[in-house]
Amino acid sequence: MTKPRAGTLETRQGRAIATLSALTALAALAALSGCASSPTTTYVSPSGAEVTVDWADYPGSPGVDANDVLAAPPQEDIEQVEAELIADIKMALGAEFDLDWQTEGEAQWFPAGGNGFGAESAYVVFNSQSHVSDTVPDGADDWHLVVDIVTTITASRGLGPVELDHELDHEGADADDLGERFGTDDPDEYWQWWGDAYGSSQWLSVALTDVSKDDSGEAAAERSNFDWPEQSIALSYGATTLPRGGWAEFELRLAPFAGLDVPTATTSD
Repeated sequence: MTKPRAGTLETRQGRAIATLSALTALAALAALSGCASSPTTTYVSPSGAEVTVDWADYPGSPGVDANDVLAAPPQEDIEQVEAELIADIKMALGAEFDLDWQTEGEAQWFPAGGNGFGAESAYVVFNSQSHVSDTVPDGADDWHLVVDIVTTITASRGLGPVELDHELDHEGADADDLGERFGTDDPDEYWQWWGDAYGSSQWLSVALTDVSKDDSGEAAAERSNFDWPEQSIALSYGATTLPRGGWAEFELRLAPFAGLDVPTATTSD
């Protein structure tokens, strides 16, 4: 039997060029779309039915536990929660230290953006103003006391303890960066501490700063450039939450994804 001819060299080249052109067009189309296809997950429900979910329909977003968001106060209550939390912290610190406070910046609400799979998340995010004291207590013992006081209040409100950044596990270059930034490997000699308390999709950030502890003068120069105070305690609050009227719909949309591991995001929104 005679094999069919594969075609002339020109024909094969023409097909290759056409194929390459088609692939190039597809690549350009994918680039214009700005995202990959959303992943799907198939599982068997308790009733025995096979269920396939498309993560483009996921109402949350990767990296944010949906159950934490459902445990947070609703959007309508968040600003009152923030006001009471900050007031309690200021009062407790004021019982130990002579501090005056001012606010910096503006409180902001904004949508959380994409769900990581090409659609919008239902979440909304709040960031408070910064509450900044006019000075900071002297010495590491007092700094530890400040953190302990703040932790007592955040823990009582379900946010957990303040975790200082330098007390987290830092390895290699990250650990070296801390020593280089502060000119010492002793955290009690650092000119700045910062950390966060986190729980129920809310966070309280605290930073203690005293640039007089930096012999190089670089910290003072850096803060002067941005008109930041040289000695202060700074507090700020934030939350990821839902409007009260959106809870029922969110839970309905979330139900098919219950118990599933959220895949790696396919879009950077």
